[in-house]
Order: sequence, then C-alpha cells, then structure tokens
Amino acid sequence: MIALETAFGIRPPQHLSRKRFDVGVRAHVTARRALPGPRGPVRLDSLHLRGEEIFGSATVAGQPHGFTASLTRLGRSHWRLRTFRVI
Repeated sequence: MIALETAFGIRPPQHLSRKRFDVGVRAHVTARRALPGPRGPVRLDSLHLRGEEIFGSATVAGQPHGFTASLTRLGRSHWRLRTFRVI
C-alpha cells in the first residue's frame, strides 16, 4: 500500500525506505509520479499473494489500475519489495 500511495502522490517518496524497498521499486515509483495522471486516495480493490508474488487492482480518482510486485524475505517476519509495477 505504501508503494501505491507513493506512486499516486499521497505519500512522499521518502516513505520508501532503502531497507524495505529495492532501488528499482523506488525508481519506478518516482518515474510514475512524474507522469500526468490521477492523484488522490488509493482504494485497494483486490490483492492476491502467490508465494513471493503479489498482484491486484486499485482505484484512484475513479480510474482502475493493476499492479504487480515481488517480495524477498529478509528475516522471519520481514520482507523487502523487490519489484513493483503499476500496469
């Protein structure tokens, strides 16, 4: 949710810590923020987990968006977002 909210202008990029978000994730989110498009609250419509992969859909300003991501385990209960794309 942090990556989605940052991509759509709700959170500042500084919320994407280096410990929890890979450099590629931070780069994609920063590039996404620079594009024209909807800004505003993100409503998470669906979220699916398959192993270390995540995908789902969200609505921003009445427009649907898909997303996909992958995780890497850092420890027993900590994860790092390795990839993230808004589709």
